[in-house]
Amino acid sequence: MALANGLAAVNFLSHQGDGQVSSNTIHIFNASAGAPPDVTELTNLATQVVAQFSATYRAMLTTNATWDQVVVKSVKLPGTTDIPGEAANSPNLAGLRTVTGTAIPQGLCGVISLRVPAATRRFRGHIFCPPAYNAGAVSGNGLDPANAYSIALVNFALELAKGTPTGAGWTGAQLSAYKLVVYSPTQAAAALAYTGLVQAVVVRPKVSFLRSRERGGS
Repeated sequence: MALANGLAAVNFLSHQGDGQVSSNTIHIFNASAGAPPDVTELTNLATQVVAQFSATYRAMLTTNATWDQVVVKSVKLPGTTDIPGEAANSPNLAGLRTVTGTAIPQGLCGVISLRVPAATRRFRGHIFCPPAYNAGAVSGNGLDPANAYSIALVNFALELAKGTPTGAGWTGAQLSAYKLVVYSPTQAAAALAYTGLVQAVVVRPKVSFLRSRERGGS
């Protein structure tokens, strides 16, 4: 099968007031699916992801930022030529986090780890979250846990964790059938099991620096 059965890539796209883009991708998996998600399924998933994460994703964004799109794609396995399906939902909604005080480089941000119980680098997942943006969000080398930014990261992580085995489950006719996974193209290329079921979603306490954001990347 050139496209992975039951596997979808979900991309959150937003931008700051100066045009700087943040792009975050997770993978979700429906273990009972006997085929890759088609365009109808992808369209429904995009709509339901927006509904599921609207409050928590926007809380990470400053009020001068905009949540532009959620893009959901089927996943092409390495070495194949099939074209993945794609669907998008465009909420075009402003962020909810008000910031004051000293601005900091947009490369500074929090990271959420997606933990799979496998002792291999092939199943290490993480999300470089939207920029912290203001000095009040950090304390030394760490995130200030009392700041609205850290609180927003924790709440987004909790929403992601609903898609783990011990979570309450996501809502939506299609999304509810999916779980959060880490996808390994290396495993797929070796014809080995290529999805690792995420067991825990954890906000790293230390602030991180995403160099690509300082170069205009995401």
